[in-house]
Amino acid sequence: FDKFKDTAMAIINGPPIVAPDSTHVDSQFSEGDRVVVQTVREKAITGIVRWVGPVKTSREDGGIVVPLVGIETDKKINVDKEFPELHYELTGSHGHRMFPITSNHSRVFLPEQLVLHIDEYTKQKQKDNTYEVREAKKWGMSVEEYRLQKEMLSKRNEERAKDHESVEQRLGVDEMQKQQEAYERIQREHKRRHSE
Repeated sequence: FDKFKDTAMAIINGPPIVAPDSTHVDSQFSEGDRVVVQTVREKAITGIVRWVGPVKTSREDGGIVVPLVGIETDKKINVDKEFPELHYELTGSHGHRMFPITSNHSRVFLPEQLVLHIDEYTKQKQKDNTYEVREAKKWGMSVEEYRLQKEMLSKRNEERAKDHESVEQRLGVDEMQKQQEAYERIQREHKRRHSE
């Protein structure tokens, strides 16, 4: 078992993967760095990097090496709900945890590209806010009103996309193309009549 001391076992929705020795990793993160990750629910989660290392997937998955960051979150979260199918379950040799965490915190292992240093996250948020302030002023709104309008438009676009998919399913793509062509012919005829 000594040869497995520097090896970690991981599970991504079932298949085992092996993490090589983490001392040979080129990463932008180091243990102790303050970081932020955004959940699938677009919630910002802060924490401290406690482990950095590559993980090699099983042969069945192609043996791909994925650089991971192990984070101790500042608050307890449900990792499966916040990062479904994105996080890795890692345990060290003999099933030991890769790093201890304090109570009311959580342990999550994520691919490096999903993690931001806290100062990088702050800069991105400031850029987003600056853009929103400019756009809100341009349209004579407060930032809150602009955000609300943006959210409402996004929801309406999603509804339209669903409606469009539903029509495609009912009529079939060929029938929709015929209807679109007929509509365009009517529009051209209407324009022609009004231009005479």
